[in-house]
Amino acid sequence: MDHAFPATPPNHSPGASPGRDHAQQRARSAARGGSPEPDPPAPRATPPVQPARAPDAALDASWRFTTFNTLYADEFLLLFGRTIAVGDDLRQALAHLPEERRRAEEVWGRALAGEAFVVRREFGDPGRARKLFELEFFPLREGGREGASEGGREQGRVTGAVHVLRDRSAEAAARADLALREAQLAKVFTANPHPMWVYDTRTLRFLDVNDAAIGAYGYSRDEFLAMTIADIRPPEDVPRLRAYIETHRPALDAPSRSGVWRHRRKDGTLVDAEISGHPAPYIAPHARLVTAVDVTDRARAEHALSETLD
Repeated sequence: MDHAFPATPPNHSPGASPGRDHAQQRARSAARGGSPEPDPPAPRATPPVQPARAPDAALDASWRFTTFNTLYADEFLLLFGRTIAVGDDLRQALAHLPEERRRAEEVWGRALAGEAFVVRREFGDPGRARKLFELEFFPLREGGREGASEGGREQGRVTGAVHVLRDRSAEAAARADLALREAQLAKVFTANPHPMWVYDTRTLRFLDVNDAAIGAYGYSRDEFLAMTIADIRPPEDVPRLRAYIETHRPALDAPSRSGVWRHRRKDGTLVDAEISGHPAPYIAPHARLVTAVDVTDRARAEHALSETLD
């Protein structure tokens, strides 16, 4: 999905992007018929440029490159498999990739029509590489007055446009990886044969329960979500539970085992459950994911053995 935002006005400001500043300087020089360097390059040569922190490029009104930095040239070669030079028509440079050409024409066309904006788009030859970029576009106007206005109206004929690229691929990959891990965890949570739940360590309220918990304890999901973890304890064990939580609160921010606890089902029967938990801040602030393993039979066997040995 594309996301468009109002662009930062392309005037120089204390917070202006270094890459954008370089692009503006070179593009203004080109628009005046000058060169960003003392010795103008040959018409078809890639211009020497100042170092920049982000890829940037400028087109004139006829869609030809007037300037770009080496970062931009490298990205263009990586993504589209073409080496570009000053004077090249962007549309011709992308003629071998009709869909990428269409997408480039869409965004550059807006800038060449006088619009300043920021948009997130994925670009690249699917057979080579694709990246997600945040692209800042702004028009260049006659006399170098980018975005100059009078009475709220922009002045000067549009002579070209500039854009600056910011690679957001790593952020997108991190979000996708997190979503995948959360989906995998949700699958494990749902299908786990042992009762599991998520609760808030501050309020003790249930935030979610799996089907095994519903089957083992007899409460519906809605009933669970209206309860706290104290509500599945026999009343005489609740003070111990609250004391344990207060005493071990720092430990709730790390994986831990809290031992065997008595739990009370909806029908009033008691079970012994061995509890282990993990912090789950990705679900909610102060959330903790708990697994309860029924060890009632084992506990009874151990108790019977102890009495026999006594």
